[in-house]
Amino acid sequence: MRKKINWDDINLGNKTSGQVKVKCPNCSDSRNNKSDRSLSVNITEGKAHCHYCSSVSFREDVKEDVVYEVPPQDWSNYTSLSDKMVKWFKDSRGISQKTLVECMVSEKEYFFPQKNKNMNAIAFNYFDGKTLITSKYRSAEKDFMQTPNTKKIFYGLNDIKNCNEIIVVEGEIDKLSFWEAGIKNVISVPNGASDISLFERDAELFEEKKVVIAVDKDRNGRKLEKEIISAIGKKHCLKIDFPYGCKDANDVISTHSTLKLLECYENRKSYRLIDAEKRVASSENINKQTRDFLEGRIELGMKTGIPILDKHFVFKKNEFYLLTGSKGYGKSTIHQTLLLMGSISNGLKFMTSFKENSDWSMNLNLMNYLCRGWSKDFLKTNPKAYSIMESWVAEHFLYVDVDSIDELTETAEAYIEDKGIDIFAILADPINSYTSKSSKNSYDVGTDNANKLLKFSMKTASVMISQHPNLSAQRTGDLISSTDGQGGQYYSKASMAYVIHREKGSSLNELHIENVRTKATGGSQTDPENPIVINWSPTKISISYLDGSERIDDVFEYLIDKYKPFGDLSDIKEEGSQAEVFNPTPLNEAF
Repeated sequence: MRKKINWDDINLGNKTSGQVKVKCPNCSDSRNNKSDRSLSVNITEGKAHCHYCSSVSFREDVKEDVVYEVPPQDWSNYTSLSDKMVKWFKDSRGISQKTLVECMVSEKEYFFPQKNKNMNAIAFNYFDGKTLITSKYRSAEKDFMQTPNTKKIFYGLNDIKNCNEIIVVEGEIDKLSFWEAGIKNVISVPNGASDISLFERDAELFEEKKVVIAVDKDRNGRKLEKEIISAIGKKHCLKIDFPYGCKDANDVISTHSTLKLLECYENRKSYRLIDAEKRVASSENINKQTRDFLEGRIELGMKTGIPILDKHFVFKKNEFYLLTGSKGYGKSTIHQTLLLMGSISNGLKFMTSFKENSDWSMNLNLMNYLCRGWSKDFLKTNPKAYSIMESWVAEHFLYVDVDSIDELTETAEAYIEDKGIDIFAILADPINSYTSKSSKNSYDVGTDNANKLLKFSMKTASVMISQHPNLSAQRTGDLISSTDGQGGQYYSKASMAYVIHREKGSSLNELHIENVRTKATGGSQTDPENPIVINWSPTKISISYLDGSERIDDVFEYLIDKYKPFGDLSDIKEEGSQAEVFNPTPLNEAF
């Protein structure tokens, strides 16, 4: 329950009206930020609320300004219930005459201005002790009226006095339904989901008590539920869940039974436990996934098709990949190379965002590799084959122009979920170049982006990003590490981290796989003394270990011959030629 603040303990200075923000007497001394003005005070209305500790305060004189009328205390003259009304309650609502009598429901003729006539009505009588405070009337045509100028109170107020637990429902008939099931410590809000003010006005009713929320399972009910939790405090609230198809407590006893409602009550849970259970992984699911892996049903990472790489790097679904490298060391190229390998060997599709390179130049790189020579020459001699490869690239690589990580993930979600494109991964290159509208500092923005990308990778598609190292790491010229990234937020989230490094004056690019989180599904660290070496030119890439072993001289020639991603191009005849076929430019002529 919210703590209450004595109004006189609030330091308002010289203010006598309006709204101000001041320090909270209940929590400011115990907080790190002791200068925070977390208490919002409406001096005019005599109300205060702390946005940090949820304490509240009400000025006494405000309460005394309102004068309510007390209705005639003649309700006992109308306790006789007609057979028609008793039958309606029993047949339509599952409420017995015994419950109606015990809850002092009566029947009375009352004037309904909306129909401009007196009508027979159910009277739900609201008592505080032995005094009738107000009555709410319901006609057979579902018209409602309440005794005018009377005080609003909870329906069933007498039934919760001296109780350690209070059940809150949204209507009088739901209160009667719990009574029918033998549960009596129940109150109903007087005006359904539309009025939350009683929880603040009568806050003392709920002090040191558990509050069980059993409101309707509809939009208004969910809104009321949130407001009750806000007023009472989550740690003091429990929830009752109704069976599928039942909106409220009366639906449960009408559709099922009172025993079913009692079962719902016995299965009530605290909101803290509900939140905690969402965070705890199911042991049943974990055991199933473990067995699936042991028995070969969990998919291993997809191979690049290059034996030396496949020992260390594989394409895994819903993973977070991080590449670190100094500016100008070829981060964009190594990622393009890896993505192109994945597309050739596995048909994978990627959404790419290059912030420091033009889309057409990156596309040209791909075409040069696929043509296994200069694409300008290949286009002249083999235009039909070029068009086939061009279309293949367009199918497997989407280039997007975005400014923020939010825009990138939202674009990918739209293409995956709305357009049905099976995007394996998004590429953000480099992550340091994306903007943010947030007023937070760069470290906090990086943390937010890292969390967003991790969530996206786990739920939607894999994420591949590149990052610059911090300036101090770049200045040394030594081998950098994934941990040298600016801020370090992305390394802690990555499931595979790798580094590209090149010694000064060398054309050899070292690829160090530093961390593979789930080695059971493929991938492993490289030997720091014998990393993978990639040597690339605009039209050709070779790969080996640093010691020269397991060398492949032309990676894409090897992959295209192995997987034939474009089918058999040997039968293509170009215009103006009797039998001109796909014939790549020899490498010795390309340079």
